[in-house]
Formats: sequence, C-alpha cells, structure tokens
Amino acid sequence: MQEKLFENKFYLHQESSVFKAAGKDAERYLQARLTNDIKSLPVGSHCLAACLSPQGKTEGLYIVYKESPESFQLLATAGESEQLLAGLKRFLVADQLTIEKTNGVKFAYLSTEHATHIVSDDCIMIHSLCFNPHLSAIIAKEAEIEKLLAKKLEPLNSEEYLYYQLSNKQLEFPKQIKADSLFVEYGIYDAISSTKGCYTGQEVVERVISLGKLPAKINTYSFEAAETFSMDDSKLVDSGKSKAGDPISIVSLANQEKTLLLARVKRAFLEKDIFLNKQGETIALKIVSQ
Repeated sequence: MQEKLFENKFYLHQESSVFKAAGKDAERYLQARLTNDIKSLPVGSHCLAACLSPQGKTEGLYIVYKESPESFQLLATAGESEQLLAGLKRFLVADQLTIEKTNGVKFAYLSTEHATHIVSDDCIMIHSLCFNPHLSAIIAKEAEIEKLLAKKLEPLNSEEYLYYQLSNKQLEFPKQIKADSLFVEYGIYDAISSTKGCYTGQEVVERVISLGKLPAKINTYSFEAAETFSMDDSKLVDSGKSKAGDPISIVSLANQEKTLLLARVKRAFLEKDIFLNKQGETIALKIVSQ
C-alpha cells in the first residue's frame, strides 16, 4: 500500500466528471444499469459500480453516492463526459428520472485523517472510500476544493498518483480500463454484486466468473530500471520469448526503488514467469498485485 504518498497531500481529478441522477425511478434504473447493488446501499453511503455494454465491456466506472433513493451522485475520475453520460442513459426511456452532468464540479482524494477536519456547506465529503478507507473524496467546485485544501495540503503530481494507482490496482476508465476489454478481466470484484439480480452485461460477467476462464488478466508487476523507462516497442514474453501480453501503463519515481508496470496477460501465460522485452533486452518482472 502507498498511502504515505497522500501524507499532507491531495489529488484533484482534473479530468473528473460528476453526474447527478435524480427522480422517482433513480434507484430502480441505476440498480438495473450498474454492476453493484444500488438498492441495498444505505442512504449516506457509497459503492464502486461499473456501467457495461450487453457484451460485458466497460462504458464507465463510478463512485456512486446515495443521497436518498431518489438522488445519487456518480463520480467518474476520467473519460469524455458526453460518452459517459450516453452510457448511463442508454436504456433511459419512460423512466421518471434525469441524469445530468454537474457543470464546474470536480472531486479530489485526500487522506481520511485530514478529511475529518474539513467542514463546509459548499462541498460533499465521502469519508473512508470503500476501495481504500485511508482515502476520502471531496466533491465541490474546483475553486472551493483549492480553497479548502491548498492551505494545508500539497497537490500530488500525476506520476505520484499513478504510482499509487498501480501499487493498489485502483484503475480508471478509460485510462487503464479499456473499452474493448471485458470489465471482469480487471478483477475489480468489489464493484460487482453476484446477488442483486439482472443488470446490463450480467450474463457475460457471471459466465466468465463461474467458468473461471478469463481471456486475459490485468496484473501489476515491478522491476528495477536504471533510468526512466518507456513502453514504446515493448511487449511481455515468457522464458521462450513467446508473446504473453501487452503493457498498459508504466511509472517510476525517484524516491521509489521499483518501476511499476500494469499489463494485460493472456490466460495461457498466467502461471508462467513473465518478462518485459524491449528492443531485444529482456527484464524479469515480479508480480505486485493481480
């Protein structure tokens, strides 16, 4: 875990979008549209949930905050807001609800320890995030976030945040989670309910999980690099140099010994030793999370 990266720091999601779902049918519609159990979510709490295509591919990943059965905040860390909104509203026909982007509003991560000391009527605070209780999220206009946090905390830079992400496998759509891959490949099972009933893409998700035959898996690896490493012209191979997969994202920090690599590994190679091959050079990889 890399929570120390957030000591006295915060990370503002500059590319984030915040959507509001409101209306009589809000809970019912989101229950059928998203992968997690929205109906059973207590008021004032949150969960992680994905929006899928009928083929089980990702159209969005959200922190869903339940203000009431008729009002929800949906937080997306990245992605084109128009495409995200189109995915959310894909099956919206005669339902009594609206789903709209809240213009000018962003959100930031900060340590839960610091979040407990922030009180403001101009923000929403989600304490102890379900995927990492050491972090909390603040939702507000960007200027308000800066006003509340910048005097006490330093901003985390994008490379530091990516290192945190890969260390903890807290991935974002569409940066690391790709629209052309099955969502279940990424192993984000805390965003999936297996007991809630039907949702778009459920048949694919449940079939893959029950059979245990993922076409590929997303893993984080570490290795030692003497200098800043680029993914250009690189691929994953086994000991026989057969192609085992492809790199997705890579990051190194001056104050961290290891370089981290997020990669998509084909099913046939998951039990084998994996190497990074770049222009003929072969580097041994050590698995960090899977």
